[in-house]
Amino acid sequence: MARAAIWNKFALSSIRCSRVRRFARTATATLHLGLPVRVGGLVVNQGDLLHADANGVTSIPIEIASEVADIGAEFLAGEEIVMSYVKAPGDKSVAKFNELRKEFGNIVAGLTKRVSRKGK
Repeated sequence: MARAAIWNKFALSSIRCSRVRRFARTATATLHLGLPVRVGGLVVNQGDLLHADANGVTSIPIEIASEVADIGAEFLAGEEIVMSYVKAPGDKSVAKFNELRKEFGNIVAGLTKRVSRKGK
């Protein structure tokens, strides 16, 4: 049921975006190509790799793109720690939820460190 609701939300968003794109093609003119643009507070340059979802948009440096793809399964497994608790039947506690979120945060920090180029 929850997946259907998420899919419906995604499908409606896609339809809305599709309508906007169709309108934009007829209502705008291209003045320049290859110049940086600002999207949701993020400066996007030609050739940038972007990831966008309901939480926002981010740029992935091309030089670490394959590494980011490689850690995807580990990220999802870490996220499942929290999601399985939330989805499970029964009472929930804020303390347990926060404990699991901290565990997930530690996993994400480790994955981030593996793909980060800062300090290398």
